[in-house]
Amino acid sequence: MTGQDHFRSGLLETIPSSPYKMLEEHFKKVCRGVRKLDKMVKLYLEDNYSEAASVSVEISTLEHEADEIKRALRANLPRKLFMPIAKEDLLAILSSNELIIDRCQDVAQILDMRETDIPIELHAMVEEFLGHVISAVDTLREMMNLLEKLLESTFAKTGTQEILDLGHRVHEHEYKADSINKQLSKAIYALEGKESPMALFHMMRFADVLDSVADHAENAALRLVLVVSK
Repeated sequence: MTGQDHFRSGLLETIPSSPYKMLEEHFKKVCRGVRKLDKMVKLYLEDNYSEAASVSVEISTLEHEADEIKRALRANLPRKLFMPIAKEDLLAILSSNELIIDRCQDVAQILDMRETDIPIELHAMVEEFLGHVISAVDTLREMMNLLEKLLESTFAKTGTQEILDLGHRVHEHEYKADSINKQLSKAIYALEGKESPMALFHMMRFADVLDSVADHAENAALRLVLVVSK
């Protein structure tokens, strides 16, 4: 047995068999990955590149673990299963959530590729931007928690409106993250001549992919809204 096979078998032994519980375990990995990204970006702003690189490895591990849970859920989902939501909806939620941690890993790898000293005048904007990205995922987590309660109650309508309201909050955070990203992009372009072209490209790439984390959180929230609105 290879090291990777041993890792996979050890992880899968801890995964519950219920598709709902597997979805929950998968999203826990997603949320942990997002929290790690928050830590990594802040370390990077402090020019603590070595510790940021260590966190990048942790994010990659969480992405791999989430991917293993996703594969296990898809492989073990019965063809015919009576559930409060359609099997297709469950898999769509899973895929939407997976994209969040995929983009977290992308951001981490982009930062890890180059030690770029982000100018101090951009720090407050980056931190505000990052805050809305993290808040979008945190609000999605509240939605996922409510979905779990709805599934346990075989979709009693109590709590449905709250999910819809939270979906709107995710949209607001995504909108604010997108707006700040545009301001940040202009501020980065304004550094032309002061920073190297490679440094400017690196900062722009980081900002664009970080923005996509909030985009995918909004897409996942929309998927939940569609499910509970049926």
